[in-house]
Amino acid sequence: MRLQFIVFGVLIALVSTVLWVFSQNVSSGYVVKTDDGYVKVVQLPIDPLFPLTEEQKEEALKQAARSREGQLFALPVVNEKLGSSYEFGERVRIYWRGEPILDKRKQEYVEQTLFIMR
Repeated sequence: MRLQFIVFGVLIALVSTVLWVFSQNVSSGYVVKTDDGYVKVVQLPIDPLFPLTEEQKEEALKQAARSREGQLFALPVVNEKLGSSYEFGERVRIYWRGEPILDKRKQEYVEQTLFIMR
């Protein structure tokens, strides 16, 4: 009886972990701005036949930094505690949940950011 209870508990923990992982959203892109507890990330189009040169990529990122392109992600507590900092043009992968909201400037903002990984 006790063994069945332990197996059932482990099974519940495993299933809930799998469901939690699959309920997250994952975005990746390039950092164009960091300010006041958020990171602005944009995605660049990838064309395998004509890849962007470093100069083209940098120009596209500078243009995106000045526009409303991209999403703002709140800096997660985990990354704050680790002392993470992000540079312009750095490629990141962001784990988040929920729905992006539109702020007063019509910019997508994600409050429930879980982790930002380089």
